[in-house]
Amino acid sequence: MKFSIKNIDLIKPLQKVASIIKKNCIYPILSNLLIEISNGILKLISTDLLVEIIVKTTIRPPYKNGSTTISANKILSICNNINENEIINIELNKNKISIKTNNNLSNFNILTLPVNNFPNIKNWKEKIKFCISQKKIKNMIKSVKFSMANNDVRNYLNGVLLEIKFDKIIIIATDGHRLSKCCMKIRKSYINHSIIIPRIGILELEKIIENKNEDLTILINENNLRVEVEDTIFNTKLIEGLFPKYEKIISHKKENTFNINNNKFKESLKRSSILANEKFCGIRLNIQKGKIIIFAKNNLQEEMKEKLYINYMGKNTEIAINVNYILDILNSTKSKEISFSFTDSKSSIYIKEINNNANMHLIMPLNL
Repeated sequence: MKFSIKNIDLIKPLQKVASIIKKNCIYPILSNLLIEISNGILKLISTDLLVEIIVKTTIRPPYKNGSTTISANKILSICNNINENEIINIELNKNKISIKTNNNLSNFNILTLPVNNFPNIKNWKEKIKFCISQKKIKNMIKSVKFSMANNDVRNYLNGVLLEIKFDKIIIIATDGHRLSKCCMKIRKSYINHSIIIPRIGILELEKIIENKNEDLTILINENNLRVEVEDTIFNTKLIEGLFPKYEKIISHKKENTFNINNNKFKESLKRSSILANEKFCGIRLNIQKGKIIIFAKNNLQEEMKEKLYINYMGKNTEIAINVNYILDILNSTKSKEISFSFTDSKSSIYIKEINNNANMHLIMPLNL
């Protein structure tokens, strides 16, 4: 294997694939990335056994086809410390790879590991395939990702449910204390299908997708999800298990509703979080006719109180709630006004954007 490439053209794909590689891997091969040259295409592949990222870029002749694996951290560090406009020459010699600058002032020889030991997904065959804009998927992930569980013993909560229902794609996340849902239309209609995408898969996918209108392609089979976007292929294994039946939870009607300005409420909640209950991040919302009083008190008996005026004519209710849960929702939306619905102090709070039925959120109250 042998090729030459401008350093900046190698750094960008290296940064993409290196993002999932962890330090101190149990298996040394997982610290490496696979480099492959075939017919003028340079392919870089990394994996952590759950997620796989493939980035392709074109190289100019002369080159020699071949493949090897090399430490991702070392090759990225080398490239980051060479002028980005420098041409670098890479050549495989037995069990070492040579990295030289065009002026021969820098020369590195790095050990490789056998390609046969590198685990990657082969023989891909999809059951479902559809296209959607990168911007839509990025916004959907942003709308629900904070509600995913993290290291929960119920593994099916450590990710996002993706459902395809005819011409709609729905994603839902919950950690048992809150739930977020986002729905978008797609161009084709499909038979109902659902999968659970792991947390790391969702977070890494969000990094790869750009906030633009160009399409990406989503492919699904029994055990994996694949996303093809420009020069990048992203694969993730799926979580086995049954996601909680969320329809009954979100279909309950709420008796009381008020609307509130997003920015004003957000700034008030940030101030209240300074003295919120440290263990549960809890505050109290005292909702009365025409106003909402936000009250926070910590273990040192320090407290704050703030009043906001709202258009509300329902019954007086006091709800204890995790302030960070509400802030996560408010930070995820650009909507100027937010709608809050509830029945009483012990029932879940339903939160959505005004004039946008695509997103909704539920938060369970606290017992403070």
